[in-house]
Amino acid sequence: MPAHESRPEAAREPLQGGRPLQRKDLGEGLIVWQSSLLLEHGVTHAFTSRHGGCSTGPRATLDLAGRGSREGEALAQAETNLNRVRKRLDIPEVTRTLLLHQVHGASIHHDDGTPMSWPPPKADILVSAHPDALLMVRVADCMPILIHDPHSGAVAAVHSGWRGTVARAPRAAAMALMTGHQADPSDLIAAIGPAIGTSAFEVGEEVAEAFRAEDMGTHVHQGQEKPHIDLFGAVWEDLVGAGLQPGNIDGAPLCTRSNVEDCFSYRRDGPDGGRMAAVILPPEVPRLQGGNQKSTAK
Repeated sequence: MPAHESRPEAAREPLQGGRPLQRKDLGEGLIVWQSSLLLEHGVTHAFTSRHGGCSTGPRATLDLAGRGSREGEALAQAETNLNRVRKRLDIPEVTRTLLLHQVHGASIHHDDGTPMSWPPPKADILVSAHPDALLMVRVADCMPILIHDPHSGAVAAVHSGWRGTVARAPRAAAMALMTGHQADPSDLIAAIGPAIGTSAFEVGEEVAEAFRAEDMGTHVHQGQEKPHIDLFGAVWEDLVGAGLQPGNIDGAPLCTRSNVEDCFSYRRDGPDGGRMAAVILPPEVPRLQGGNQKSTAK
């Protein structure tokens, strides 16, 4: 079982919110983490680990990097791996897989229901309410976040590294659900997946200053030769700042760099290492009479 990293006592009051993610074997050794909250709302989703694929070498075994960063046999293996994930999650074959050219920012791509062309759009947030769209972001130390609006059925998948977090990508994703799908922030459900932990996330002073400039200085940890960043705490706080209820956020710090057995890590493995993914499928939501998706009755 992966070890959860504790939050340093001196940083701030202990985090409140959801439960740690559930570690599950979906079959044939394909290990993922899932959110109890999202499962309770019938949302198909997963944060993948490095287990259950066919890739070899430093990408063993469930590498999900794709076209553009893989070619030849490595690409074929990654595509086979993605098909395994889809199969084990019972994703219908007709479902579109939506990907991004991730650029470490807070730009949003709104799914319009059409097949995604190549190259994929440059963005770090995917938003969709189409039940035939599997949203996917790739990570290997950056923070993956999945958000769901129970009333409209809309979902968001977010890739948030330090640049995206400073740009407030988590809040931007929540706001996109509010403005585009009339979501009430207090009803939104979020899950935060594995990412680099505070003790492993050593940064330069320029990164620390970027967090301080955005009023995120409490997530900069001093006391060592270089600053360290609490990425989980910054993301969690940004979601709460967007209006999400602490109890509607699942996840606990789970360090990718330290967890060699279960996780890929760019900092540990370099560019030749594998990539994990966060995937989510918008659920079917019955439409109320008259087209309203959310009752206004008190």
